[in-house]
Amino acid sequence: MLPAEAVVRAASRWLVLLETSSFAEAGAILRANTDYTDLTYTQYSLALEWLGEVGLIARGEHGYVVTAEAARLSPEERSQLLFMKAVEVSDRPWLPDADLLIQNVDDLPEDAAQLGASLGLSEDSTLVGIRQVHGHIDLELRTVIGGVGERALVAALEHQWPGSTVHVALENDGYGYDVAFQQPGGRLWHLEVKSTTRQGRLVLHLSRQEYEVGRLDPAWRLLVVGLDGDHELECLATGTGEVLFARAPRDTPAGAKWQSASYELGLGDLRPGLDFLDAPPPSVNPVLVFGTRTAPSSFAWMPATAT
Repeated sequence: MLPAEAVVRAASRWLVLLETSSFAEAGAILRANTDYTDLTYTQYSLALEWLGEVGLIARGEHGYVVTAEAARLSPEERSQLLFMKAVEVSDRPWLPDADLLIQNVDDLPEDAAQLGASLGLSEDSTLVGIRQVHGHIDLELRTVIGGVGERALVAALEHQWPGSTVHVALENDGYGYDVAFQQPGGRLWHLEVKSTTRQGRLVLHLSRQEYEVGRLDPAWRLLVVGLDGDHELECLATGTGEVLFARAPRDTPAGAKWQSASYELGLGDLRPGLDFLDAPPPSVNPVLVFGTRTAPSSFAWMPATAT
């Protein structure tokens, strides 16, 4: 949950005082100055602990000091930083889908709006803060889960067909695909792998390089990997290139070019398993052919295997 408004306000005061005072001096001011006695020392203690947890203060030779991230900020910048740190560590249920759920200030969650107001932020600044946190968390998660999913897919392919893959993304991410796969006796495929642990909404991000390679390379295929709670391969689907290319943004005549695009895909945009395999053997891993370990899949976006 979000920290109490009083704790975040107390944190702001600590940062202001620690800019110009030692830790001991700042504590004395908070206890003695009537401008600060509207909050309890317990709240100031909780704020100090929270600031350490989010990395805005650190232990120094004579007590706590402000870290570089929080130093020399304007009041607006300080409030924005505190708000974003609070949201980032709050694990609020609306945060993973903030790009969909919070389109404008009228959509601001009540708890976030109240916290922003207590810090003196405008509704627009509160909305910007939420978008920045969502984008940062989403990018970090995609990077981690993306690598895990690529490795899980390579492991499954290698177990089935030893020596069939080259994980090119480990050496260079500029190819426009992640894995080169050649089924024995079949053709060479260039696999762009997108991975997720989310069982409901499926949002994929495609770079301009991936898009251009996919549009021009007949061997390019988009694969969606679903990972279970242990980051094991649970389901697998092939995306239709036609959908990606038809929905891609368009460059403007004025010379503005897009560099990445996000796609929200559903059942009709995917096909189960590696639907391009050449005559898979009877003993093949069911995830590779049928798309899931068990049917029906726990992933809502995973299409059912045709019977």
